[in-house]
Amino acid sequence: GFQEQRDEMYQVWEETFDYFKKIIQNSADYMAYLHSENVEERMTSESFLVYKEQFTSYLRDFIVALQKTSMQIEQLLENLPEDGVRQFIGHVVDYERSIPRFADSLPPRPMQIEEKWETWRSLCEWFLGRNGRESELLFLQYQTNEAIRRLTRVVQRLGERHHHFRSRKGDYLHLARWFSRLESIEEAHCLSAVVFGCFHTKHLVADTEATDNIYRDVWDEPPAEWVTKPRVRHYGEKKKPQAMEDKEREKEEARLRYLEEKAREEAALRQLVTDGKIVLADLPEVTPYVRKTLLGWIAKAMGREGQAIKTENGWVVKVAAKEGTICLRAEDGELVMPNYEIHVLAGGE
Repeated sequence: GFQEQRDEMYQVWEETFDYFKKIIQNSADYMAYLHSENVEERMTSESFLVYKEQFTSYLRDFIVALQKTSMQIEQLLENLPEDGVRQFIGHVVDYERSIPRFADSLPPRPMQIEEKWETWRSLCEWFLGRNGRESELLFLQYQTNEAIRRLTRVVQRLGERHHHFRSRKGDYLHLARWFSRLESIEEAHCLSAVVFGCFHTKHLVADTEATDNIYRDVWDEPPAEWVTKPRVRHYGEKKKPQAMEDKEREKEEARLRYLEEKAREEAALRQLVTDGKIVLADLPEVTPYVRKTLLGWIAKAMGREGQAIKTENGWVVKVAAKEGTICLRAEDGELVMPNYEIHVLAGGE
């Protein structure tokens, strides 16, 4: 009967928070391990190259699994009604109170409910964050990404160093054998010039227009002149005094051009609004600017609670996801994407 249902609710509550405690403990241990001196030391040793693939793939799989499960958990937590959770907590507390104990061993029922409610809030905050503060989950993802970046950089440096020493040693031995087989110093000079280039060369730079024609020889190009400047500390080129130019008119023209462009862009967006919303599935071919703007709004809104944002042009919009996918056509191509509607709450009249 009802007592069995309460028993089941109590079991669900206990299991949920057992898992939650394990997540917190394991993630804390995992972070401590990644930043421990032991791992730092091993990362600098060449034997670590053997484990790099396994370690990197483990971290990547961890991030993928974390993102998949965390999105489902976040959605569930956001959709759970507060009243329902409080009612559930009430049943869990009632079951706890029905377990025989000494009379004075339990706090009052309202206090027990409040304690369990705070425990529930801590779980929600771990996954969702609170009052604009980032969640522990996001911090965990960031730390894992940083560990992969750090690992990749260290492994790259080790690989370069290892390859550098090995390959150069072989090259020099080969060259030494090559030089030793030559019969005259003149031949050795020729080989040296080919291998090492000319010693004590002067590098000349000419500010000329280079040709793109790969079949054109250097001597076909006209000679360039290069004016050298004295290498003294206080040298400065002679300049004739000139009057200050008044750029006010050019600035005003540039400002007006910018404002006209912005007005045209906003007008193009206003034309898409029908009955207070922009239905992406019904849109005609749009400009790349409009597509980029709409996608920017969607990305920004999906990361906000309630999916409502204020745009850069002063509108207040809310994004609603519909079923299926659509094809958004633009002048520079087509984009297959989820079916969204953008509700204009203010500013799009």
